[in-house]
Amino acid sequence: MLPKEASEFLSMELAKRNKPYTDAVVYIDIISSLLDKMGQTTAAKLLKEIPHSRATMTRHISRISENVREKLKQKLNRCDSVSICLDETTDITDESQLLMYVRGVILNGEAEAFEEMLQLQCLPTRTTGADIYKVVMATLQEFNLTEKLFRITTDGARSLCGHINGLNGRMLEIIPGLRHYHCILHQTALSAKFLSELPAPKKAFKIINGLRGGHNSLTHRSLKRYLEENKAPYKDLLMYTEVRWMSRGKALKRLFDLRKEITSFVHRKDVKISEELKKLTSSRKFWKEIAFFTDITGRLNDLNLSLQVFFIPPLFFEIIMVFR
Repeated sequence: MLPKEASEFLSMELAKRNKPYTDAVVYIDIISSLLDKMGQTTAAKLLKEIPHSRATMTRHISRISENVREKLKQKLNRCDSVSICLDETTDITDESQLLMYVRGVILNGEAEAFEEMLQLQCLPTRTTGADIYKVVMATLQEFNLTEKLFRITTDGARSLCGHINGLNGRMLEIIPGLRHYHCILHQTALSAKFLSELPAPKKAFKIINGLRGGHNSLTHRSLKRYLEENKAPYKDLLMYTEVRWMSRGKALKRLFDLRKEITSFVHRKDVKISEELKKLTSSRKFWKEIAFFTDITGRLNDLNLSLQVFFIPPLFFEIIMVFR
């Protein structure tokens, strides 16, 4: 293998594993050092001759990206109809990102369906329906998909599903009869959010926060030691995180599985927790309600994960919507 081909292979492997381009220097140094220690001096010298700077890796990735994009264009040109799904989100730098996926159907003998990422576009300023519409239409025109599009899937944001100024309303003006669907993953997220507003789950999260949240470090350490001494099925409770809504079901399940240990622990003299919550843990009615909500949220989590495995590539499954 020539040094250039080896460099391209290295950049491809870095991209597949979602690694920084600068890691190429680290890998080359480590492997060449190992070869030297194994007596493979010639192989180590050849390895160091492979171009592996960050700029080189960037150029290779850019060429690979252009090649993939051109192949996707050719594939979409063979499609009889396509549908897209998109979502707008904000990254850790507060930059708004619009992510689009396309699903195409090729009717050539046997029907062939495929799904690929179509576009990842930064929205530099506002995220109104007009701004998103411009990006979507520019992408559709670039891939010649305007006449082939028959369905679009979004979440429930007004900028996306609005019938007048939203993306849906603007798209209907250009493509009459376009079908719009509300993403099923977002529907399940809204359902789970509604469950959290009910009295029983609220009280359950208060118990969890009272035992291991905020400034309750001493109580939290005591709880972990107590669970370990009593050989509980788990060594700690799980905190509920609003952003990751599937943690709601996991936190409730962990609390319910530790109900006996939690009940006995909160009645100890050295545990600083409100009397209301102490009485609550002794209520059979409360634990029956928690069992019910644990089952419901668990089934919602299972539905979410099954959809992710079936529809969504593993590198993007936390942020992409699916088609129905």
